Amino acid sequence: MQNPEATKLRTPQTEILLKELDAVIESWRKLDFTQSLRNTRLELVMRNIDRARRQFDSKLFFVVIFGPLKAGKSTLTNALASEYVSPTGFGKETTRRPSLIISAEEPGIDQYFSTDPEINHFLSQRRLRKNDATGVATDDETQKLAKVRESFDAVADYLRGIRSKDEFQGRIRVDTLHLNAVRLEETLTQDLTTEPLLTVIRCKGDHLLRHGVAIVDMPGLDGSRSNWRTDPIHEWVMNRAEFFLFVQSSVAALNKEAHDFLKEIVAQSTKPPIWLIQNIFDARHWQPEEKRKKAEADQLEEGRQRVIKLLNEEPRTVLGLNVGLAWDAKNENQDEWLSQSKFPKFESDLADVLHAERALIQEHNCLKYLRQRFGEAEKQLKISIGQIKQLREAHKKVRDKLREAQALLDAVSYHSDWETAVRGEICAIAEAAAKPWLDSLENEVARLRERHDRKRTGKEVNGELDNTAIRLGAEGDIKHFAKPLQLPSYVKVANQYCKSAESDAITRVNEFLGELELSQLPAPVAPSAEDLPRIESESFTHDKLPERGWKNWFGGKDYDGSTLAKHIESAAKAWRQQIEKRKGNWINQVIINHFSTYCEKRRKHFQAHLQRLMADFNATAKPEEETATATENLISQMDESLRNLALPLAKARESMK
Repeated sequence: MQNPEATKLRTPQTEILLKELDAVIESWRKLDFTQSLRNTRLELVMRNIDRARRQFDSKLFFVVIFGPLKAGKSTLTNALASEYVSPTGFGKETTRRPSLIISAEEPGIDQYFSTDPEINHFLSQRRLRKNDATGVATDDETQKLAKVRESFDAVADYLRGIRSKDEFQGRIRVDTLHLNAVRLEETLTQDLTTEPLLTVIRCKGDHLLRHGVAIVDMPGLDGSRSNWRTDPIHEWVMNRAEFFLFVQSSVAALNKEAHDFLKEIVAQSTKPPIWLIQNIFDARHWQPEEKRKKAEADQLEEGRQRVIKLLNEEPRTVLGLNVGLAWDAKNENQDEWLSQSKFPKFESDLADVLHAERALIQEHNCLKYLRQRFGEAEKQLKISIGQIKQLREAHKKVRDKLREAQALLDAVSYHSDWETAVRGEICAIAEAAAKPWLDSLENEVARLRERHDRKRTGKEVNGELDNTAIRLGAEGDIKHFAKPLQLPSYVKVANQYCKSAESDAITRVNEFLGELELSQLPAPVAPSAEDLPRIESESFTHDKLPERGWKNWFGGKDYDGSTLAKHIESAAKAWRQQIEKRKGNWINQVIINHFSTYCEKRRKHFQAHLQRLMADFNATAKPEEETATATENLISQMDESLRNLALPLAKARESMK
């Protein structure tokens, strides 16, 4: 919604700028900010530029009345409004929170509260806590302050007539009270359970208010509740108000707080108009009129000189008023008192200046505010690019570290000295397993000797030896070298060696994972029965006795006990050799084949964990990286728009000089 009066008085350069700016904002509204990284705040950048554009159409002109405690600010506010809209009194701090006085058909008090508990808590403190070590606000406090500013701006924009009330529904609550002295003091002077963002006083008002002027009535800069250096409302006043009336008096010292606030205002690039209002206290009624006038002139000059000394420049206007007399005159309809107070001339001069310069002042301020928002936008876009870069670097770091961890595991050499390191221990395991097998063999041999110590046929002896050979051959696999029986000893040896071979690599991999805040490697997979070989279980072999003689081919051949004993010992010897051979084969299979298989299974177990971590990370990182690319495209478009607007903005600002 445009302000027709402002539009008529704008410079051509500003009109060109606003036309191009409107096109940019319209194109930005079509961008899909939901596809951008959340912490880049690109949508906030758009809202801030849009807010700066809307300021050009503001229907209100903000005049700020400020000064030290008890200087007469509230009394001057009442006189300008021609109504009691600001509490006054002796010996107490009457205005403890800022208020905005506007003209309206229906008088009342509107308190604008945030519905966000964090903002309410912040406002209840009325200050931004600083980091003790650095003097800089923490990230959390900065975020809260940004939320307060956003809420306050939403209210201010609504009051300026550049946004509708619907736009902050749900975020802002408005409590409306009747306008009377009691309610006024309650809302502006007393402690409240919840601090409002802003208190607005609606009244019919006098000439100034009815012509779109809004008065910002500030607490005393040195008052108990004034934290203007960090309070977002005071910050808004310094950056967005268009005209300042600085009130001081002979009884209200121009202290450091007032001095610093003045310097902050002057430091703004717009150098907004500042009028010095010297509130004259005429207490020497017994003195001749000539001396009284001289005392007033001295007060005025003294105030002017103090301001010049502080600011190194002349205030735009210096006026001496008896503010108390003016307010009393209005209350009691005393035209003579009003004339004596010099208030009518001040009011007339102020109205003339605002009528003549209001549009230019607003345009100047709006251009300055727009340039500030451009600067903030450019800074935020650079920060956003940095955030994208950091995200990609962080993702690359994770992937590089996981790949390096994989390489460390790949490089673990389980075989370099395995045979030398563990052959003795594996042989000991095999020896321990073979001993009862050999003992069993000796027992069988003793039984055979006992049974065949007399004459027997070859067929009988061969048959019994064959059965014994089958039984003894299978016994190694079934009993002595059975996998479950040998597994505990093998686990101990394998784990001990593998842990030694892996130690440095596992330690470094876990350090990487800890650095990345990822889960550590799992416990190694333990050897299982499948990691051990089976020993041969075929029947033992041995020489056999001839079962038939050449003289009696059809009859069995008999052997005496001595011959049988020698033959049994020969078979036993062959069997012992076969146990030793099978034991040796088992040892070689463990060392050469099965240990290698277990080592790779162990390595793959660790690698599978890293692969899962990589897969999980990629599943999370890929959407972020796609969003980062989309954000980069948005930033590119917005940055190009800002660069295209830089020249029209520079020309518009130059035209104001």
